[in-house]
Amino acid sequence: MLRPHGKIREWLLSETGKIIIIGISSRILIFVIAMLGGIFLSSTHVFSAPPFINLFSNWDTKWYSQIALSGYPTGTNPLSETWAFFPLYPVLMRLFATPFFGVTSPTQAVLISGFLISNILFFVNLFLFYKITQTIFNNNRISLLSTVFFAFLPGTLFYSCVYSESLFMTFTLGAFYLLEKNQSAKAGILGFFASLARSNGFLILVPFVYNGLQTRKYRTAIFQTILIAMPYLLFSIYGYALTGLFPIREVVYNHIWGAARFTLAQIGSYQLGYAILASAEAMLLLVPFAYFLLSEETPIKDFVKGSNGRRDLKY
Repeated sequence: MLRPHGKIREWLLSETGKIIIIGISSRILIFVIAMLGGIFLSSTHVFSAPPFINLFSNWDTKWYSQIALSGYPTGTNPLSETWAFFPLYPVLMRLFATPFFGVTSPTQAVLISGFLISNILFFVNLFLFYKITQTIFNNNRISLLSTVFFAFLPGTLFYSCVYSESLFMTFTLGAFYLLEKNQSAKAGILGFFASLARSNGFLILVPFVYNGLQTRKYRTAIFQTILIAMPYLLFSIYGYALTGLFPIREVVYNHIWGAARFTLAQIGSYQLGYAILASAEAMLLLVPFAYFLLSEETPIKDFVKGSNGRRDLKY
């Protein structure tokens, strides 16, 4: 019979324990860096938010909170930025903010809700990512290393922000996992919700199409493609009904942010910080590929050749 400390050690060495440790370690690193940044760097918070959560409530958070509290506005004078963001995340922010209403302001309530949603789902994403990697490669070491890379990439900062990234990734990974388990209908439904979470979410239909071609299940692939693309069309129709603009997301994005896209000419100006961050992340993205290229455990040659039997090619 295992003693308490023996059970703890056994749990820490288990699949679940390792994934949770990876997740906690990455969030501690993110939170410490965020707090140091809040101390030593100038604040860019767009509005008042609860302490600590304000470190993760910048930029697009403003629009998500507005949608959560007031929905989408009608008309085009002025043309609201909120139309560039899809509704699933702010709807859930509002739903799970209910216990906080009356305790704090409505704005802070939805921010607390959004922060909790994002960070809880981050751990769900780690488990889903591990499971799908294990399903594809059938190799515990590769699955664990892949999960480490997933958890510690600089971009995973946004899985703790009041942003829709964490929610989108949950539905995306869930859809891909069910796709690998040949549960096509359930995978398509999760793909629908992933597309409802982000405006570019419909792009996840690519692995579904590839899978349909690979398995020759053409009708299933067509059904899944329509289902996953549907939220973009429905949102565009809804936006047209309220504003008269179509497709509303593209019109708003190009009107408000189109002239502010990142260009090489901006590297020497105020965008230098973003250029450095993007370069650092690009370098880190090369690390997993370098590992798989040099490792004998991964049949990279089959991947390059495009073998139709490979389950990972569609990703």
